[in-house]
Amino acid sequence: MKIVMVLGNDFLKPFVDNRVYKEAKALVEKGNEVTVICWARTIDNMSLNNLPITEKYENINIIRVFQNISQTSSPLFIRILQHVMAFKKISKMIKTIKPDVVHCHDFNTLLSIIFVKKKNTKIIYDSHEDYPSMISDVCSPLTVTFSGCLEKIMVKLFTYAVITVCPQIAEKFQGYNVKTSVIMNCKNVSEYNIPDEEIHRTRLLLNAEDKTMFLYIGSLGKYRGLEDLINVFKEENCGNAFLIIGGNGVMKHDVMEKMGHVDNARFIGTLQADEIPLYTKSADVIVSLLDPAKESHRIALPNKLFEAMAAGKPVIASKNTATADIVSNEKCGVIVRYGDAKKLHESIIYLTDKNVRKKLGYNSLKAAEREYNWKEQEKELIKLYDELKGK
Repeated sequence: MKIVMVLGNDFLKPFVDNRVYKEAKALVEKGNEVTVICWARTIDNMSLNNLPITEKYENINIIRVFQNISQTSSPLFIRILQHVMAFKKISKMIKTIKPDVVHCHDFNTLLSIIFVKKKNTKIIYDSHEDYPSMISDVCSPLTVTFSGCLEKIMVKLFTYAVITVCPQIAEKFQGYNVKTSVIMNCKNVSEYNIPDEEIHRTRLLLNAEDKTMFLYIGSLGKYRGLEDLINVFKEENCGNAFLIIGGNGVMKHDVMEKMGHVDNARFIGTLQADEIPLYTKSADVIVSLLDPAKESHRIALPNKLFEAMAAGKPVIASKNTATADIVSNEKCGVIVRYGDAKKLHESIIYLTDKNVRKKLGYNSLKAAEREYNWKEQEKELIKLYDELKGK
């Protein structure tokens, strides 16, 4: 089959989009021709205009569309116009390729099919997050409601099937009477088979050689428990616990400043995707705190959960979240009430016990080997495309 994947950011820069890559690679390995059409727009003031329009990456064809996008402070109508122009360029590329399937990654790319005459082309909507709840922190209630209504209309009118990342989001789309598959962002356990020498060297560089290393790698934004986490390490006696935080986001400078005053903590900045397995495997405990009062956080299954499982590490998760449900069912970590600094401190002390970590980490790895791994998730993707071939 000839498949076009549409992506609202560059496929390779500043780093490879891991979910899109794994899905595209799986389909290529099954003999399909896959082309990723991506919008190479400016990210963090880094222009991508010098990248080639076309290239090939591990037998995946890449076509870039270049369209400038203004800052969020610019008038809304200008930003809308720029998006429309980008979507028209993308749709023109799609028409040229004449694919059997258009696989749209996230809501913004789904809008590009408005300009494509559907005919015999099947549309798959790959919803990486619940878009309306994701934008609720930065957009007005009217915009959030409008986005939700538009998404529902687009899904019901145009899509053959929806792929999403967790059962909670899948329930919404199943209510629209559309075929829905859950493909979680699980990892390959083999990626976390890292030599002991590399782990030892990494812990040595982090000054965590003889300590219990608690690791958070991810978005440095609000409602992720970062302030509580840093304050506990600063104000409480955490024994031999040592905190490592890495990532990027709106709170980056605030996190850096706060961690500069904590003796048993270190900020390591932004990591490349291929560095994450090493740091995760080098850690003793993975922290994944999300505020369940936020819908997008309550239903989220973050990458760090599956990274921890693949590495065989225990997880600290927030109560009343989808992450906590898995941690509880698999007995692979500790659950705390979000914002409860006392309970968080107790959990940190509890997890400095090597025997406790060994038991929880064993459960974590077994869950990854049994179910929460990419090979199992890939089967759902191939099953969906096999059904498409039969249509």
